[in-house]
Amino acid sequence: MIEEQCGTYAEYGDYGNWDAVYIGAEADGVGNWKWNDGTAWDFIPAFNDGLAGTEATKIAFAPNGEWKDWGKGGSKHGVACASKP
Repeated sequence: MIEEQCGTYAEYGDYGNWDAVYIGAEADGVGNWKWNDGTAWDFIPAFNDGLAGTEATKIAFAPNGEWKDWGKGGSKHGVACASKP
């Protein structure tokens, strides 16, 4: 789903009509995170909601800067892409 949404481009701070943007990270359901592009998972910001990665397996970046594990990718959010499609 998220890969299909990447045409909805969001730059840092540009949320348009979105309340958050997906950032291309996903969990395996037991709390292990990875980046969708295969980049090593080596950073977790201090401002997050715990990022349990169990019930919710995607990460969204909220306008206040908080990273949140948020659903399974079906929410109506923007998508932050590495470059414009």
